[in-house]
Amino acid sequence: MRLGPGRWLNAQMQLLSWLGEELYGESFLAEQRPQGRSVVVKILHAEACRTPSYLERFRHTAERAMLLSHRNLASVYAFGVLQTGSDADRGAAQGLGAGLGLRTLSSSGQSIPWIATDPIDGVDLRSYLSDGISPETLLSLLMPLADALDQAAALGLSHGELLPQNLLLVEEKDQAPRLVLVDLGVAKVQSSDLLELPMPPGSIAYRSPEQCKDGQAATAASDRYGLATILFEAIAGRPPFVASDPGKLMQLHLTAPVPPLRTIAPRLRNAEALDTFFVRALAKQPESRFPSAMTMIEEFHEAIYQRPRRPIRDSERRRSPRWYRLLRQGQPDKTLDVIVGPRAVLGKQSECDMVCQALPSPEHDSLTAAISREHAVMIWLDNRLSVLDQSSNGTFVNDKRIGPRLTQLPDGAMVRLGEHLLVQVHLVRFGSRPGTPLVGDDGDSTGALLLRRDRFAVGVPPTLMLWGGLDLSGSAIARLGGALRLGQVWVSQRELWWSGHPTVAWQRQDRSTVLGPAPLRHGDILTSGDAVICIEH
Repeated sequence: MRLGPGRWLNAQMQLLSWLGEELYGESFLAEQRPQGRSVVVKILHAEACRTPSYLERFRHTAERAMLLSHRNLASVYAFGVLQTGSDADRGAAQGLGAGLGLRTLSSSGQSIPWIATDPIDGVDLRSYLSDGISPETLLSLLMPLADALDQAAALGLSHGELLPQNLLLVEEKDQAPRLVLVDLGVAKVQSSDLLELPMPPGSIAYRSPEQCKDGQAATAASDRYGLATILFEAIAGRPPFVASDPGKLMQLHLTAPVPPLRTIAPRLRNAEALDTFFVRALAKQPESRFPSAMTMIEEFHEAIYQRPRRPIRDSERRRSPRWYRLLRQGQPDKTLDVIVGPRAVLGKQSECDMVCQALPSPEHDSLTAAISREHAVMIWLDNRLSVLDQSSNGTFVNDKRIGPRLTQLPDGAMVRLGEHLLVQVHLVRFGSRPGTPLVGDDGDSTGALLLRRDRFAVGVPPTLMLWGGLDLSGSAIARLGGALRLGQVWVSQRELWWSGHPTVAWQRQDRSTVLGPAPLRHGDILTSGDAVICIEH
């Protein structure tokens, strides 16, 4: 049995030329008789494709694929299984092996599956994603493809490797370009077919959690996960999960939350709506995803074209009325955030009093995604500082997980949000220096200094939670220097007040002059002989 140009398969396929090697075999250009049409014949001679379980799946998949007729799917015209075993067959195969790489044909009693499909000529989607393709353009291409996937799902078919490389853009005269999915009728190799499962290059970035878990059969929900990954890449410029190590990448698919798009593409329009879409589209559990590909694409359309909100003014960018930022002009490292009042919300959204993220982004965006929007709350109540958890990934005090009940925070306590973000808490008094042990009852405390102690807090300033008065001399605020080494600050009517000082020029944003004591306002500038302090609120 010599498989080369001129060879006939099933008395209807004449091999014309060898096209090249593939992951599990080789492909040939052939002519199907009596139809006289050109086809591509894939011969799957790899050992994994000759097991009884694979051959059964192969027949099942190919039979159903032949029932499909859709312009966005490569049609399946015929399939079969070659039987080898005679001495003549083995001798011919051995003579052919060096030329075609069909080493397996030298074994006796082997069954080798083959399938004939449409010859699709086009550039794969990977080239367009690399060059940059707008979400709107991709949406118009994927809408009919989603319909094709739903038709395949109705027949119990799934692709299992929905990658950009398997989507070819076909351009025809007088017709709109179309994306064509190839190899839908080829059953996928599973981990049960062999001990070590080879994978197409780059495929793990688009593999669903259930496929990463055990390498078993993919479902239509797995294809929708792969499609959602392609959509994410078109939006963000990269897949949702990225790692150089394949094992680590599969673990991210299994356990890591979907990274917020705002941490990857800060200027993205409708980021919040798209984040909501991808949380469902890339859900870990198949039943939690969209019920059909068409439903998912329609929801993506809604998220893309959602009417944008009016631009946020600088004064509204941080909506927490309790948040202040004190910074020394020209020295970014001299910055302190202040939260006024006996309550502080810790989380990743900008409305929180203390925004907790893993920086820099996007290198650690998956860690930020593990932090809830309002992860934990610190409260000064009954003369003690306590914390309660409001998250799904847990809050820990000195490595002990707490619940939604108040847990007291001793001086120096370590509060961990999720698995990685760590905040150290130091209680402060009116005249105490930050970081020094408190003597006496904690009830004398007037505030708490919150310091990020994890390696992901690049450039994050310390935060002072203040509910009473503070003598600035020797305090955390005094580290900024200039005017903030003088006088006192305190909280009144949910505002941060400063006593002022004769040697300091205190000017409002409207250039009016303030003679303290008075509340600090956004845009205030405190000028002294050695420094200029700016106030954001």
